[in-house]
Amino acid sequence: PIAADSVSIAAGVSVRVNINSACAYLSLIKPTGTANTVLNVLTGITFGVTGNIQINGNGLSANSILMLSGTAILNASADIILSANTAGTAVVNLTGGASMLNLGGNLTLNTAGTLSGGSSSTVTLNGSSAQTLNLSAGISYKHLSFNNSSGVTLGGAVTPANVTGNITIASGTLNSGGFNMN
Repeated sequence: PIAADSVSIAAGVSVRVNINSACAYLSLIKPTGTANTVLNVLTGITFGVTGNIQINGNGLSANSILMLSGTAILNASADIILSANTAGTAVVNLTGGASMLNLGGNLTLNTAGTLSGGSSSTVTLNGSSAQTLNLSAGISYKHLSFNNSSGVTLGGAVTPANVTGNITIASGTLNSGGFNMN
């Protein structure tokens, strides 16, 4: 795709991104059968999305998965919205290596969704306006970095189960939102 394109991955289709690229909006369509809907950004590739990313799960036998493999980088300038009736069917998967997700908006769950941080990935909240760190059930991070001069607010308690690595504040402030950091 090119930067102005709106991209929809059809139900049950698997797409591999193997060159640096960008688009305006990205949607993974809810699977209707047993085949997953997948966008896999391959190792060493940078993929940018300037608008929202919508990942729709079906709550049944197939998943919609945005996967970052190896050292892939996703620059998401707006929100990532996970919509599913069941956790695990609308998925952001960072488990394949030292991938990086740079998020300029918020991670939003419409009922349920999953973000898996893996063993060495980093999620950086780098928006230009205040952001909220989603710590709902089904969300787990390895390393977190905050680089937002407007600040980041916790959306839940930080526990060893939902953040398993380091937390770095590069700029801005981290507001507890009344939640604990364990």
